[in-house]
Amino acid sequence: MSTDRLNLPQLQTRMMVNALRSVRVGGSVVYSTCTLSPTQNEMVVENACALARTHYGIKAVERSLKKMENRLTNTGLFQFSADCRRGSLLLPTLLSNFGPTYVCKILSKRWLKYAICPTSTEDEAGQSSEKGASSDNEVTNKTTTTTTVISCRNDLIEK
Repeated sequence: MSTDRLNLPQLQTRMMVNALRSVRVGGSVVYSTCTLSPTQNEMVVENACALARTHYGIKAVERSLKKMENRLTNTGLFQFSADCRRGSLLLPTLLSNFGPTYVCKILSKRWLKYAICPTSTEDEAGQSSEKGASSDNEVTNKTTTTTTVISCRNDLIEK
């Protein structure tokens, strides 16, 4: 497995944290993938919500998609996974012409008064760096890059 593929959950987590930082209180973020991997699905949601709370004081909660599941007509082309703890995982049957689809809706409930917010400091070499929880420095250091990738997505696809 390539390094890029192994790093996908970290990239997805950073993208979701940035999305949660961008949405207003009461707004929602819909996270969707086309993989069966719990690491890229439920773990990304759990990690992003935990990082958003710890580092940015954002309380984000998952919204149930059971109503959506109940409204979809059962054509026999798909079923929903019973093993999915967060969000919904749509599993196609062999007759279907599509892959699996994971969807999770996250609601930004409120900004908390406390957070371990990253602060910019200069290290001994005079380079600017961000400080926060040591386990999440990579996420806070790459926030700007991820935001750029998200905002330039159409440009990347056209090349």
